[in-house]
Amino acid sequence: MSEDAVSREDFNTVLRELQDVKKRLQELEAKLSANDGINDETAQVIAAAVAAYLGKRATIRFIRKVGDSDQWTIQGRAALQGSHAMTRTRGLHR
Repeated sequence: MSEDAVSREDFNTVLRELQDVKKRLQELEAKLSANDGINDETAQVIAAAVAAYLGKRATIRFIRKVGDSDQWTIQGRAALQGSHAMTRTRGLHR
């Protein structure tokens, strides 16, 4: 045998660690595949909301889930949505 030979105990230790990593990877892949996309019911609700907003039926080509964002993105969205705010008029001004 050569000097680089690995003992059976070391081999079994590495094998157990590799099996643990494989198991965790399979669990993560299962979680990710469970969260992919949206179900048909949610897509129908979104389509109904779009139709109610537009007043007519529309073709939805793409739906994506917005994930967790950093603070810059959140502030940017807030600024953009705030810039489109309409002024409210309370009562009649004469």
